[in-house]
Amino acid sequence: MSNGLTAVPEGTKVYLQWIDKDGAVSPTYMATTSNKLSSADGSQVGPGAYAFDLRDAWTDANGKEHKYNSSGGQLYRLWIEDFETENGNTATMIRQAGGFYPGRYTNSVSNSNIGQFPLIGTNMQRTGIFMGVKPTNDYMTTDKSKWIHDEEGPISYPLVTVDPKAENSVSGQVWFETGDGDYANSATGPNNNSKDPEAAGYTVVMSSLTEEGAKQYKAQVNSLPENERAAAAKALLEANPDYISATVYGETDDNGRYTLRFPDGTLNTSYMYGYVMDPDGNVVNAYSSYTSPQFRAPNSNLSWTPQTAPAQNLVANPMWYNVNFALVPSNDINLDVLEYNNTDKPAVPGDEVHIDLTGSNISPLPTRVEWRDKNGNVVQKTDDINTLEDGEQQGTFIVPDSAVDGDIYTAYLVVGDNDVAADSFIVKIMENSQYEPTTDGVTKDHGTPTTSDDVTGSVTIPDYPTDKDQPTITVDDETQLPDGNTPGTTDVDVTVTYPDGSTDHIKVPVTVGEQADNDAYEPTTEGVTKDNGTPTTTDDVTGAVTIPDYPADKEQPTITVDDETQLPDGNTPGTTEVDVTVTYPDGTEDHIKVPVTVGNVNDLPAPTINPIDDDDTVISGSNGTPGNTIVITFPDGSTSETEIDDNGNWSVDIPTDVDLNKDDEITGIEKDNNGNESDPSVVVVVDTDSDSDADADSDADADSDADADSDADADSDADADSDADADSDADADSDADADSDADADSDADADSDADADSDSDAGMSSNDSNNNGGNGVANQSNENNQDHKASHNKQLPDTGEESEVNTTLIGGLIAGLGSLFLFGRRRKEDK
Repeated sequence: MSNGLTAVPEGTKVYLQWIDKDGAVSPTYMATTSNKLSSADGSQVGPGAYAFDLRDAWTDANGKEHKYNSSGGQLYRLWIEDFETENGNTATMIRQAGGFYPGRYTNSVSNSNIGQFPLIGTNMQRTGIFMGVKPTNDYMTTDKSKWIHDEEGPISYPLVTVDPKAENSVSGQVWFETGDGDYANSATGPNNNSKDPEAAGYTVVMSSLTEEGAKQYKAQVNSLPENERAAAAKALLEANPDYISATVYGETDDNGRYTLRFPDGTLNTSYMYGYVMDPDGNVVNAYSSYTSPQFRAPNSNLSWTPQTAPAQNLVANPMWYNVNFALVPSNDINLDVLEYNNTDKPAVPGDEVHIDLTGSNISPLPTRVEWRDKNGNVVQKTDDINTLEDGEQQGTFIVPDSAVDGDIYTAYLVVGDNDVAADSFIVKIMENSQYEPTTDGVTKDHGTPTTSDDVTGSVTIPDYPTDKDQPTITVDDETQLPDGNTPGTTDVDVTVTYPDGSTDHIKVPVTVGEQADNDAYEPTTEGVTKDNGTPTTTDDVTGAVTIPDYPADKEQPTITVDDETQLPDGNTPGTTEVDVTVTYPDGTEDHIKVPVTVGNVNDLPAPTINPIDDDDTVISGSNGTPGNTIVITFPDGSTSETEIDDNGNWSVDIPTDVDLNKDDEITGIEKDNNGNESDPSVVVVVDTDSDSDADADSDADADSDADADSDADADSDADADSDADADSDADADSDADADSDADADSDADADSDADADSDSDAGMSSNDSNNNGGNGVANQSNENNQDHKASHNKQLPDTGEESEVNTTLIGGLIAGLGSLFLFGRRRKEDK
């Protein structure tokens, strides 16, 4: 039988989900519609036909097969998601057959049949999904600026009123349809039953056509087949918006009732269109005379018109009353159980289960989440929820401790007492819930790497039967295995896989010990050297042991001599190794041998050093061993060495940069060719006179004469000779030589030659009394005096066999000595 409806477009997706008798929710199935199997609207395979192949069962985690066979207790629901029609409007579900309420789970075997037919034990036939169409723009109304707001409220009894104000009015009631009382209603639209809440505060919008508009609409739209009229109406009205005579809107009262009053002459009772908006201005899907965007009389779509059917008051006419709207808010909320399911993710007692709610806004109908066991008993439910987040939080479920293997728990989204979404999970007592792996961890010495076997071998599963297949224990990431070089504890992730496929995870702590001190450090020693005759003490030996890089702020090791009888008494030359033990704070030990060397017997005498004064340039001594070495150490720490001669004597030049002063100490030792050293001799430097100047006399100046002036002689004149005149020669005359004659040469005669005879030649003969052939005074040069400035043998030189001494010679001798002392004085000052 044809119902005059229009099939959805070819290929529209249809969805199915069913729930088995134990509450197990199936996967979601999808099919697509076809318009090609038959063109007859009344055919089971007519336009919009669909079919689901459910012949294959699905298997849960316990191995139970679930197969739909249209048996009592098996629930199913069908749905089509909202879609846009070819003319730009929105199609949305109004009714499902069976079940009535769109998207509702309904029993396969029911006494509320509205067209479906269960072939019990086989399949379900003749189900149906019915869509309403909402216009997506305002072509069905006048421009919003021209809308007329009716603020008078509803007429109390439009059926019997004779009030002229009822003319040109449209009245009715708006409620939320729950399906209650209409689950078996397939002939008309729904009734307003006791569980259907009234829609207070909603807005009803109604339009009508002008006389010309009605004429053209009849000609261009109503003349077409039903499935073409909505598109034709849109085309006509978009091209001729002035065909709409008026649009009137008004709000419902607390009982959902309304009245809209049209201006005189604007209400055409045969060409009307209306819809309802929620308080936010959204058009709400509804059972009404206007499930398709077409202008028509309110009583022309009675299969979908909410009851009681629209009617007119013949007294106050034109008007309509009972133009009702049964709202069916869009219900596209999906519910999914997180973490667990019916197949590969079963739960165990004590698990916390969460749900996920997705979709658009919550329905204005009372909405809650219920958890039911395998027998359909409600084990937990929420309060009415207002948001998806609220439902998710309240919907958390703890698997009861009483749950047994194979139990199924199902979460339902309940809207107006209709189950519109569901998901479930199964309880399976897997081996991973029966057993708990344990470990005592692994301990490794420093430097020893950890192997996979070390880790897996530390894991045990208490009470696991030995006669069953054993679990497999594996290291998840072998890079976590410590190499032994870093002290501390590392957790290694391990997986235990049981024969039933379930798994446990455990972290195995691997502890690598601290590096032993005797492994981290190495004691060293440079040994001990002792003079012959000096015994070695334990402190000598332990003090010779060092431990490089050992932290100063750490507790220090203890160093002990193992056997004190090994300590040399100093009487036996040579090297002895003394065993030493180093004990670290961690209790570990190191052992080292400390070589102790005792020197040979020292029979070398200390060197004899001659007295030293601060003017000396040479240090000398005697009584040494020929061939040995004398080492002199000066006050500034510098040293000089010399070899002892065959007579046992030696001398060392004082370096020019060494300045000796009174009370300085000079140290000397003697060394043989074997490196043996004598005891040291120490000599204290003295000043040659008792005053503080640099000469050896007792006057107040620094020269060597006996007076206190600054020249080199002992007289009181200003020159350096000993005569009474002020010239520089040694006589008292005024010539330039030192003799007493009148010439300026150096001989004793008055001629001008260089000899002392009376002739005029300068030859040297045995008669020359002033020649240098003997030991005369002229042989004492200033240079010689400078080289021997420090000599204590400050005697006049022997004059030899010359017996002739005259006044001139004596004067020359005195002058020569004066020159000698003068040079000595100047040398000291230079020093």
